[in-house]
Amino acid sequence: MAEIINYILEFLLQDRSYVRYVGYTKDTDEWKNYKVVIVPSEFFDYHKAGTSLAPHSPLEELSGTPILFGTPCISQTKDLVVIKADLVASAFYLLSRYEELSNPNRDKHGRFPASESIASKENFLHRPIVDEYGVKLRDALRSVGVNIPEPKAEMSVVLTHDVDIPYVYRNFLSILGGIKRGEFKQVLKNIFRPLRKNTFYTFPWLLNQDERLKNARKIYFLRNPLFPEYFDRPYNRIESPDMRYLLRELKQGEAELGLHVSYASANHLELIKEEKVSIERMIGRTITANRNHYLRLKTNKQLDALIGAGIKEDFTIGFADKAGFRLGTCRPVRYINPETLKVEDLILHPLTMMDGSFSTYQKMDFAQAYDTACKLIEQVKKHGGELVLLWHNSEVVDGNYHKQLYKILISYII
Repeated sequence: MAEIINYILEFLLQDRSYVRYVGYTKDTDEWKNYKVVIVPSEFFDYHKAGTSLAPHSPLEELSGTPILFGTPCISQTKDLVVIKADLVASAFYLLSRYEELSNPNRDKHGRFPASESIASKENFLHRPIVDEYGVKLRDALRSVGVNIPEPKAEMSVVLTHDVDIPYVYRNFLSILGGIKRGEFKQVLKNIFRPLRKNTFYTFPWLLNQDERLKNARKIYFLRNPLFPEYFDRPYNRIESPDMRYLLRELKQGEAELGLHVSYASANHLELIKEEKVSIERMIGRTITANRNHYLRLKTNKQLDALIGAGIKEDFTIGFADKAGFRLGTCRPVRYINPETLKVEDLILHPLTMMDGSFSTYQKMDFAQAYDTACKLIEQVKKHGGELVLLWHNSEVVDGNYHKQLYKILISYII
């Protein structure tokens, strides 16, 4: 427990040297040792007893910020602030995805949907309330004379692209499938064209857009499915001439390459390491970043398997069906295992928004998607967080608004 509490406080304060001023205890005899005391709720007691404690709805608010546990009460004397809102348990509940342990509801892909989350039900998915807890805790320290500096309010940006369908109608099976589906015009349009003219080969355009944000990190996640699973189609082998061409183009564009573990790997964990090794062998470098195909995270064992395979960073954690702050934060956070209460070294980079969330799931038009995206960006800017965008090469094509939206969002960020 001490490790969890220390890490949560450090995460909230964003400066470990000030953790010593904050106590997390009900023992009033110990309060004299601190400048700020957070009074624990019963949350961790229930967990120790093997029972999950869920927040009571509707949530109460502490100066406008929803709290999941404790009561929205702050008292202050000259030398001490006592906070009865359990900011530690509330932050832990969100950062660790604790609610997913007790809620069995999943979508058809085995994913925990936004519609089942407390963040969506209580209407705060669009706000990184864990970062708001940090603001309140730092303010409390300042109110009793602790001169804790405000973190740098400088947003970082990670532009990510999942290479799910890099091109279409480039082999016999793909052409046959297109004909069976009645996609005659698209087949004829692509069958005799060079790769760079392929409908889905939009990488030169994406690389040019990404380059506009000079200080942004750019990651292209590559798939090499090794198991015949329906949702892992198409099977574009990493060794194919077309994929080799793409890899050369990404290298010239100085893009970082990540692992896009297959849909099947959620049920066959051994595939994670095998797929990683296969791609590393092809590109001649070590991969340390990952995102799961379909954002498919069924169990925490998948995260454990990523660690075992040598992955250091994961970019999976976001809801497919709704954009927002799934972990309650817009900052990278270490993976907190909600079952073992261990803080692992794997860094989770919360996904802020994905192209398909706006159009496919939320059925937004361009104006609605742009407005929602800008509001999320402003939240990340406000807290000096990390903005993570996911745009697919197969979405920035004629027929939808994602090409225009991506371009205008890059301009907005600049």
